[in-house]
Amino acid sequence: MIRPVSETDIDFIASLYGDWKVARFLNRIPFPYGIEDAENTTHGLIAANQNKRNLNAIVTMSGKSVGILVVNAISEKRAVLGFSILPEFQRKGIATRACKLAIDHAISAGFTEIQSSPLQENIASSNLLKKLGFVVEEQNVMEESIHSGIRKADRYIKLLPQPNVPGNEG
Repeated sequence: MIRPVSETDIDFIASLYGDWKVARFLNRIPFPYGIEDAENTTHGLIAANQNKRNLNAIVTMSGKSVGILVVNAISEKRAVLGFSILPEFQRKGIATRACKLAIDHAISAGFTEIQSSPLQENIASSNLLKKLGFVVEEQNVMEESIHSGIRKADRYIKLLPQPNVPGNEG
């Protein structure tokens, strides 16, 4: 269902982020989004994966690339979660399954918190995060969009259980 981002994903990333139905919910992705942007994004995601606590992956369904999933450290204890799914594959449970894998990764990587900050207009992502046990940490976070000016987001957080470590059972 997920695999690490690779050089072969440049065209897919260009098509994903080049779709306004996806890009309109992303503040840090330029629009229009071209192949050079996709090359830069792909190389950045591959480089970020050098930190084994990070997970930058392509979401697949039946061998077809359908989305992107990112978990990146923003502090020793906290990771940030991001996800985008092609419009024709949305509302099929794919993002839910991918985000569950992201949470499992964050736990195994030793994070104690994971956050995600969807734009307030992205109701589907907010509902998904709530369904997965995230709660609002901060409302009306003002974020500057590369293509749409200042927009409001809500920051959601989920506290993560820690894996059992021998000798640390309590």
